[in-house]
Amino acid sequence: MKQLLKQTLTATGLSIALLGAGTSLAGPGPERGPGTDVVIERMSERLSLSDDQETRIRQIMESQRSQGEADRERLGELRETLRSNSDSGDNFDAGAVQSAADEIGQITSRMTYQMAESQHQVREVLSDEQRAKLDQMMERRKQHAGHRFGKRGEGRPGEESDDEDI
Repeated sequence: MKQLLKQTLTATGLSIALLGAGTSLAGPGPERGPGTDVVIERMSERLSLSDDQETRIRQIMESQRSQGEADRERLGELRETLRSNSDSGDNFDAGAVQSAADEIGQITSRMTYQMAESQHQVREVLSDEQRAKLDQMMERRKQHAGHRFGKRGEGRPGEESDDEDI
């Protein structure tokens, strides 16, 4: 059980670090999960990373994080534009809202691409064995999340399901 928890935390940390930029669109706020050092440490422990691999993965993650900072800031500004226009009563500016929504779409698209690119770059640093182990960890994480939160179409957590596997 502890091993599964550790693997889940490692996989979650990697996902947060690599995917957090695109899923955390609310702009600046509280710390969004484990920092790069914690993620690298967990990955190193679980995947037996070499020093060179640690360095290369750290560079990838830090580059992705810095690329996403300006986008996250801008998303916060755009969301504020949307909020202020939705609360403005008779002063609704449809053009400003449409422009903000379009820009949010462009930024989100760019961030999604950057996440996928970073994931690919990290996987390229890993050996075949390490990639296989990472894949297993991610699959277990997905299965665990599915049981915790319910899969689409299965109702709310706590409700009975026709699916006997859950």
